[in-house]
This record gives sequence, C-alpha cells and structure tokens, in this order.
Amino acid sequence: MNTSIPPFRESIQLEPTSGDESYAAILSDTTLGQRLRLDERGLQVARLLDRPQSLSELAERMGAEPANAQNVVQVFARLHLLDT
Repeated sequence: MNTSIPPFRESIQLEPTSGDESYAAILSDTTLGQRLRLDERGLQVARLLDRPQSLSELAERMGAEPANAQNVVQVFARLHLLDT
C-alpha cells in the first residue's frame, strides 16, 4: 500500500465501549449496516483515518512501524469502509 489511504466514508461511526467489554470500540457503518468490533490497534488506526495519507504517514502518526497499520487498513478496505 504505497498509495494514499483514503479516510473513512462519512457514514462510519466509532462507538467507544464502556470498558467492560473484551474489545475497545465498535465501528458502525450505517450505509451498509455493518458493525465491527475493534481491538486496541484497530481503534488506534480508526481514530487516525480522518484524512487521506500514506501508510508511512499513518504509521508515523501512530508512532509505530507501517506493518503494524497495514493489516488493519487492508481489513477496513475489504469491508468497503474507506472513502474510495
């Protein structure tokens, strides 16, 4: 993924959990009717998909290596959550 990563589509909503659950947040897609449970890494990436950016820029914003974000971005892309 050397090209620009688009942000989430506008219909995507991030719902934090109360802390009692085994996951960090839920990502809701009101257009496609999907709900996705996120772990801490997924939540971290989701919070940063607010603008178009390269994978290396995303990783830099996370304070991590690009490989740490790439799998999460690929899952989001396969689920059609990104504004493509």
